[in-house]
Amino acid sequence: MTLSYNELESLSVKLAKSVASTLGLEEKERVFVGNEEKLFLLAVFQNMPDSNHQTSVKIVNYKNRTLFRMMDIWNDEILRRKKNKNSNQQFSQNVRQILIEFRGLLIKLKHKLLLNYKLKNANEIIHYCAHLRYGSFVIPNLSDMYFKETIEKNEELRQIFQSKLIENEIDLNLVEYLTHLFPTSHLEQYSKFSSHKLLDSIKVDKVATSIYGVMEDPLLSFLIKKHNSELIYVQHGGGPGFNSEHLAFIIEESGADCMYFWGTGENNVYPTRYRDKFFPKLSSKVVLALSDKVDAKGIKKYLDISENIFKNFNKLCVIAAHPNGQKFNNSNVQYGIGYRQHEKAQLVIYDNLSHSLLYQRILTKRPFLIIDKNNYKPQSKNAIKFISLLRDAQILVQIEELEKNVEYWAKLSPNQAKFKFNEIASVFFKHVLEQPKLEKIIHL
Repeated sequence: MTLSYNELESLSVKLAKSVASTLGLEEKERVFVGNEEKLFLLAVFQNMPDSNHQTSVKIVNYKNRTLFRMMDIWNDEILRRKKNKNSNQQFSQNVRQILIEFRGLLIKLKHKLLLNYKLKNANEIIHYCAHLRYGSFVIPNLSDMYFKETIEKNEELRQIFQSKLIENEIDLNLVEYLTHLFPTSHLEQYSKFSSHKLLDSIKVDKVATSIYGVMEDPLLSFLIKKHNSELIYVQHGGGPGFNSEHLAFIIEESGADCMYFWGTGENNVYPTRYRDKFFPKLSSKVVLALSDKVDAKGIKKYLDISENIFKNFNKLCVIAAHPNGQKFNNSNVQYGIGYRQHEKAQLVIYDNLSHSLLYQRILTKRPFLIIDKNNYKPQSKNAIKFISLLRDAQILVQIEELEKNVEYWAKLSPNQAKFKFNEIASVFFKHVLEQPKLEKIIHL
């Protein structure tokens, strides 16, 4: 089943009415903020067992599941990604994860001590889901700081909610899923979130986050509603700007007062998700990073490319399939790729322009190629410029030209390749990496 934005808008209104009447709220009360509920509804539709969405993880045992926040609709998908990690990466990734968790504990301790003071003295905040590199000015997940997840649903309240969903003429199949899967943050715990003492102790005029930040941090959502804060969304992954008809992108951009992109929108900002220093030493390996839409026919083409790279240039080519995509019975295919493995590669080849990791590679200023699918629907002049600069530098190439371009980069040493790539990609790098930093835009 496919949905339009207008259909989601209508469903959103009905859902808000159902929540309000279930909880006895005033009619004028704003229940949601930033289109969080529209993306949640879209995910429910995509994850229904009868959905034809190619790579979503279908919902099973939904009656036994309890979601605390809207982001939890993707819990099964996140769990599958972790299970599908390449075993060859596990040791180094596990060591790195331990270090990250230790650092996270130190940061959490700092927030425990200083967060209240910081919030009371700042009327403009950058939420960690917008910035993600732990600057001193970044606000953590507020719900995690002040709430414990509720693991029980109130069955009586859920029965009332079900009757209100039916009264508002929501499809009965969807009613069944919403009755069981709608998050406790906006039903059982609605009054606790909306009356939390933090909301009255601070005054926030402007919040920068992403739509996933609002979905992952319900207290932030209630904070924005309470103060009618200006809401700024920041691009969090690959794709935005290149497809003006992509429903999830439309939901995100239309949910904020302003949205900042990583070089592909009307308003742009320095890429915020990945580190831009302390990179590992380059190896001589090549990585083929594939999207989640690759099927059995498509993987054969990339296996042939991988074999040719090894045969012609004596360089190992790793095929990194998407963890949520189709599974392949081939020992040369790994699922997902660690940040360090991705950073270390002499050359990375992406099968389309919408990879999130593309921006990590841009920040490293290390060689990469993108297969040009010619299926873009750019929504701004900057998106057109982004594509054009990649083509001018012969980074965005037709599949027929890929072997010739791979040969050029593969025959160089890793350091030679990096030096040459910085020369040809300099104008493109300037376009992306000379955008203003988010903290400067927010005036922190």
